[in-house]
Amino acid sequence: GFTALPAGYRTPMGTFGSFRFTGAWWSSAANGTSDAWARALYYISSDLNAFITSKEYGLSVRCVRDKN
Repeated sequence: GFTALPAGYRTPMGTFGSFRFTGAWWSSAANGTSDAWARALYYISSDLNAFITSKEYGLSVRCVRDKN
């Protein structure tokens, strides 16, 4: 039930990258005060990658409706 669209990301400098090639989403898991875990899908691969990045980056978020 999840359709990933490669929206790219925003760098801390305010520029955008990888539009149409990479989809990157924040996870809910922090890694200290300045970093957090994220997941990425790439246009050329079916692999789901996990990585830690600075919270200064702008990544996509996935909203999930609570069924209660």
